Amino acid sequence: MLKNIILLVSTTVLLFANGYSQTNNNFKDKLFAEYEDMYDMHNSSELSKINTSTTIQDSNTTLIGRWAHGPCRFVDIQDSISCFSDGGNLVMMNISDPNNVKQLSSMITPGIIEDIKISGDYVYIVMGYGGFCIINISDPENPIEESIFYTNAIAVGVDIKGDYAYIADIYGLKVIDISDPVNPVETGFYDTDGWAYKVAIQGNYAYVAGMSEGLIVIDISDPANPTKIASFDTGDRAYRITVNGDYAYIADGWDGLRIIDISDHANLQETGFIDIGGFASEVVLQDSCAYMAYGWGLKIIDISDPANPEKIGEFDTDCTVSGVAIQGNYTYLANEDDG
Repeated sequence: MLKNIILLVSTTVLLFANGYSQTNNNFKDKLFAEYEDMYDMHNSSELSKINTSTTIQDSNTTLIGRWAHGPCRFVDIQDSISCFSDGGNLVMMNISDPNNVKQLSSMITPGIIEDIKISGDYVYIVMGYGGFCIINISDPENPIEESIFYTNAIAVGVDIKGDYAYIADIYGLKVIDISDPVNPVETGFYDTDGWAYKVAIQGNYAYVAGMSEGLIVIDISDPANPTKIASFDTGDRAYRITVNGDYAYIADGWDGLRIIDISDHANLQETGFIDIGGFASEVVLQDSCAYMAYGWGLKIIDISDPANPEKIGEFDTDCTVSGVAIQGNYTYLANEDDG
């Protein structure tokens, strides 16, 4: 069933001392190029020579101001509150009436937002070089930054379980104790030997979308000693992951949707696959459907039979879709430069 679609809007300008502005497209291209360089050099001795504080003003220009709006790439929803990324801004909306959404607040964050997770009274965001930030939204009209934790890497994915945040970055999986939001503390780390891109927690396990490393399963029963117990080559690059019951659903780039049976970690098996006709970059589940960002819109896949996923709907946005969230009968798309 094709749901109602809501798009979220944003743009970016950075001001430089040489008198010109640079739009978010150029900024994004350079930022992603730096990310890819870091990823490709993960196992190289040259990695130690990279200054992770490098930003786009490291030429003959000096950054003198910041208007932090930018690509809308991630969105999460809790009850009637939607949080979405607007470049270096976190925007909170009241979506209780989808026909009349209202902005509650917007706050500048320390970096470009790479993932968002709402849990209780807090929003947890990761910001690439900017690290991990905890924001109190008990009053969504007046969000308060509680703390920033620098991961000393490129933080690109986050999930929350209880008193712990699990952060995917260029080096692997970091486990952060967030029981005191003002003072987050790293308690454990696992080096994935590749770029851990996104992470989903179920039970005592972290399921990591490991780009070219595919699916990586990490035992987190002891937060101080996370341990890899299994992996599975998904074919292309595992970008996003959602876990539900016995299955992991992976947005695997040009290889579409991969459905992996995770009921036996000692024997991971691919149950189903579908080529969605584009670059699969996000997957979110509701009922018996997977909602997938594929580059230029949304694909809806019937996964009631995991062995035979079938496309049942689509919506083209004519621009890049990066993030998807669902609330009731509505699907919210983070639509890059078009909102």
